[in-house]
Amino acid sequence: EKDLGVWIDPRLSFKSHISKIVNKANSLLGILRRTFTFINDQSFRQIFSSLIRTELEYAVPAWYPTTKEDSMSIESVQRRATKMVPSLKNLPYEERLRKLNLPTLAFRRLRGSMIQCYKFASGKQACPFLHFGATSSVSRGHSCRLTKHRCQKRPYQLFFTNAAVDPWNSLPEHVVTAPSVITFEARLDKHWRNHPLRLNPEAPTSLLPPYL
Repeated sequence: EKDLGVWIDPRLSFKSHISKIVNKANSLLGILRRTFTFINDQSFRQIFSSLIRTELEYAVPAWYPTTKEDSMSIESVQRRATKMVPSLKNLPYEERLRKLNLPTLAFRRLRGSMIQCYKFASGKQACPFLHFGATSSVSRGHSCRLTKHRCQKRPYQLFFTNAAVDPWNSLPEHVVTAPSVITFEARLDKHWRNHPLRLNPEAPTSLLPPYL
């Protein structure tokens, strides 16, 4: 079934949705290759972020990829797209991202999750599945800590409401208590300027559970 632009399968794996958006993004990428005879780093960033990346990030908290295969399938679109810039096509993917000042799509999904958590924590949006606030049993961390619920099924452990808990709880107080979304984004970007996922989509991080 398709609901609000997201394809939902009986097992909630969202493999069908991911396959569809990757195919659509690759089709758009083909159109761009045929349309533009020349493209530089500045025009590429504008075109890619407005026309292609939006297809890969729409409603991502609902269908967050739970397998490495799906994550790499999404990342492959940006990996191919960055080769459209003639001066960068022979460079490694990490170097292309550095010169284009672009993060990996895996990093953007994690960053987007933190922004969504901030909206919930600050009351800008409501979410009955997340519980914020320091508990008496936990003395470390900030004042807007998320409670992590126990779950045995692996797909649920990787779902947004569970997978976002550890990264959110690891943020410092001055980041989570930012007065606005824009300020939160700026403080988060400064805090995560050297995050391992920024330029390497396969970088291991203890803040995220391993893929299936």
